[in-house]
Amino acid sequence: MSAGFTLSSALEISKASYNSKEEFLKLFHSLSVKEQTKIFVLLKKKNPKHILKNSILPKDKR
Repeated sequence: MSAGFTLSSALEISKASYNSKEEFLKLFHSLSVKEQTKIFVLLKKKNPKHILKNSILPKDKR
């Protein structure tokens, strides 16, 4: 994962996403809006159908 994340942040995001969806979402929502957007863009590029179908963004921000 690049996109301007520090190594420690990238590792934390990777660990949370590997462990469970709930842990990833907890970490995701604790990040700044700018960092959330970076992650969302990366995930959307990697798998657009899955991200749009099961969006990690709250309904009011879709």
